[in-house]
Amino acid sequence: MTQDSEAIVGAGFKPAPTWDSRIERCKMLSQRYPSAREILDFYLKLLTFQKGLYEEIKSNKEAFTIEEAGARCDVPLLKKGLKALLPHSPSLLSIAREGPPLLATMAKEVSSWGQTAWEAAIEDYQQSAHMAQPLFFFPRALLQPYLQFALEGVETPSTMGTHCPFCGHRPQAGCLRPVDNASQRFLICSFCHEEWPYQRLSCPNCAESDKTKLSYLVAEGWPAVRLDTCETCGQYIKTIDLGRDPEAVPVVDELATIPLDIWARKKGYEKLELNLAGI
Repeated sequence: MTQDSEAIVGAGFKPAPTWDSRIERCKMLSQRYPSAREILDFYLKLLTFQKGLYEEIKSNKEAFTIEEAGARCDVPLLKKGLKALLPHSPSLLSIAREGPPLLATMAKEVSSWGQTAWEAAIEDYQQSAHMAQPLFFFPRALLQPYLQFALEGVETPSTMGTHCPFCGHRPQAGCLRPVDNASQRFLICSFCHEEWPYQRLSCPNCAESDKTKLSYLVAEGWPAVRLDTCETCGQYIKTIDLGRDPEAVPVVDELATIPLDIWARKKGYEKLELNLAGI
């Protein structure tokens, strides 16, 4: 493990990856990493569902009451589209029943939800600081295609904070993008999957900037994925170096590297934000 002494370089913004790029990367990594094949195959089913939902929203945005999102997507905006999204919830529940055991159990409870319960889940998800709750999978997965479409074309607010400037959620992963002769660090939102620039030498959870308390690990077999840890808050996040692997799709690649999560948890670190598979 080495200390991260890299400096901040530039700024910029990259949009969320396309659904097709996520799907193709998921298929490829499922073949590359047999140890992650089961969870990646589950995620592939979910991505295929979300892509179909996104395309329906795009072709019939009036039915989903899509409006200009402005600089921030909040609970009222998400509730507006919920009525049109709810007919798709049985398909999502069917996928969840084939997923990790905890999600399969939760799907039984969610199957009895009406619109009021879904709206309450959205509000709880937006306001909670504890994203590990299994029930949050359902509003998160159902709303992501809606949110991505609502945010298309919205400019990045001038911020480098620890929470997403678009929807207020915490980052799921980070990435390093080549910029001139260096690279720029971005954080990737766990909800809307948009990116925003962030300091190279700063914890994305507690903003610790003392380099003696910030470390990263690059493990054999995953040269483009590193594990960033913070001794101050005990959190970790994965960062995907797109200079090392330009074909990587960070939200997929971080899911494929489960052994890094196992190592981090054995060392006592807690993941800053769980992905949709609950890892």
